[in-house]
Amino acid sequence: MLRFVPMALAAAVLTFGLATPASAQLTTGHAQPHYSLDVPQLRLQVQVTNQATYEQPANYQQTTVTGGTHPDYGLVITGAVLLGVGYLTSIILGAVLDNGILYIPVIGGLIHAAVFSGYAIDLAVGLTISAAQIVGLILLIVGLVANIPDEEPQVASLVPRLVDGPGDAGAALRWVF
Repeated sequence: MLRFVPMALAAAVLTFGLATPASAQLTTGHAQPHYSLDVPQLRLQVQVTNQATYEQPANYQQTTVTGGTHPDYGLVITGAVLLGVGYLTSIILGAVLDNGILYIPVIGGLIHAAVFSGYAIDLAVGLTISAAQIVGLILLIVGLVANIPDEEPQVASLVPRLVDGPGDAGAALRWVF
C-alpha cells in the first residue's frame, strides 16, 4: 500500500498544478514542433521536443554483419584424396622397392628421381608420385583458404538443383551431399 504513495503525490501535484492557470504555447519556429508548459505556482517548466540527440562513445567501432563463408569443399576433398593417393602409392612402392626415400611425403619422389635418374622408369615413377602429391597439397591449401560466401543454407539432397551456369548464359546442375 505504501508503494503507491509517491505516485499518488506526483498525481496530486500535477493535478493541482494543471488546475491552476498556466501558460501553454506551441512554437513552430523550429524545424520540429516545440511544446512548452509553464506552471508558475509550482515553479515547474516542461519542454518536449521531437528532436533527439545521441553521441556515440569514443571507443565505439561499427561492425558490419555479413553472411558467413565456408571453404571450397570440392577443392579440399579433391586435394586431400590426390595427396593421400599419391602418398599411399609412394609408401607402397617404397615398401616393395625397399627404398626409404619414398616414405618422405611430397619431396620423396623428387629425391628418388634425382638419385635414380639413370633409369627411365625410376625417373617417371618419382616425378609422377611427387607431382600428384604437390598438386594435391596445392589444391588442399587453396580449398581451405578460399572464402566462399554462404548464399543459402546447404541442405543435403540427392536431387540436383538447377543453377546458373558459367558466363552470361547456360545452366548447371548442383548436388549437395
